[in-house]
Amino acid sequence: MNNEDSDFSRYNFFFANYLLFKNKNIEAEKVINLSRKTHKSNLLIKQTENFILTGNSKKIKNLFNCKNPVDVIAEIFYVIANIYSTEKNYQLSNFYLKISFFLNNKFTPNKTLLAENFFYQQKYELSKKIYNSLKSIGPVYSWYASINLAIILSDIEDKEYAVFDLEDEFNLLLNPDLEHNYELANFFKDREYYQESIKYYSLALQNIKQNHFLFSRILDRRGTSYERLGDWDNAEKDLKESLRILPDQPHVLNYLGYSWIDRGINIDKALEMIIRANELKKNDGYITDSLGWAFYVKKNYLDAEKFLQRAVEILPLDPIINDHYADTLWMLNKHIQARYFWKHVLGLDSVEQKLKDNVSKKLIFGITKKL
Repeated sequence: MNNEDSDFSRYNFFFANYLLFKNKNIEAEKVINLSRKTHKSNLLIKQTENFILTGNSKKIKNLFNCKNPVDVIAEIFYVIANIYSTEKNYQLSNFYLKISFFLNNKFTPNKTLLAENFFYQQKYELSKKIYNSLKSIGPVYSWYASINLAIILSDIEDKEYAVFDLEDEFNLLLNPDLEHNYELANFFKDREYYQESIKYYSLALQNIKQNHFLFSRILDRRGTSYERLGDWDNAEKDLKESLRILPDQPHVLNYLGYSWIDRGINIDKALEMIIRANELKKNDGYITDSLGWAFYVKKNYLDAEKFLQRAVEILPLDPIINDHYADTLWMLNKHIQARYFWKHVLGLDSVEQKLKDNVSKKLIFGITKKL
């Protein structure tokens, strides 16, 4: 359970469950509190913490009994189902889940995996039905279910209605905490409602200590929301503060570094940051692209080619990365290859019109002052 390389925090639930059966309530509470500090987002642990704080320890004991071999075997089948789900074999995962539920139908939190599997299988009505059933477990699962129901509604029906329906659900919460604010802000941000996301990130930051595990992450995500709205001063402030608290965040290093390069400022510092990001997270296509583009801006076209070629290999369907690579090839007088990749960009899906126009001009004129 204390392995730092993997998240086995789920098993703190079983340890706490065992202690509760032994009437060691204080020890059980300590186990859950420690788990929340180490692995903060595990849903089962968060709900267990809520049960303990509200005096509902009996509900924890009702889910599982480690002295009952059938319950233990059911958990083993759940683990197998989880493995197949991570391998995207949802049909086989559901098969083992049904065996697990047949053996122990009391462990309703395990149905979250079935709901997720149905979602990835695009069986949305079945997924919605299970998420609605999860609301009866407790407030943690109820909020989690509301978020996922809103995701389904947003993705397949009405995004705008889903966004504000979830906000209505949020307003019904009795005591929304910083994690509720953070999760709602993420939902808004992921659907490009950046102004609303900033509102809830800011609310989350009002009652949080700098040593909290979410502090730097909230600053990062609020900063990128500011950047998407064109408010660079606030964006830069949040991103720099996030890095001050946790310096070795590869994606934040990359985002701030690339943003500086895109604005033509702090080029040398930006290159250092992106090099560091690349050291921390190898073979990330976006970071590799940023590094190549930083060398391009520095007019070091040979190094730019090396990294941008690698970025294209990692993310061959990304239009911006292909455009960057083509620009570098052109500067190295590899004009035929450059035009090949510009043509490739125009054939890709989801290419923004501005990029299409620029690439179309480069196909005719190359990189000249006419652009």
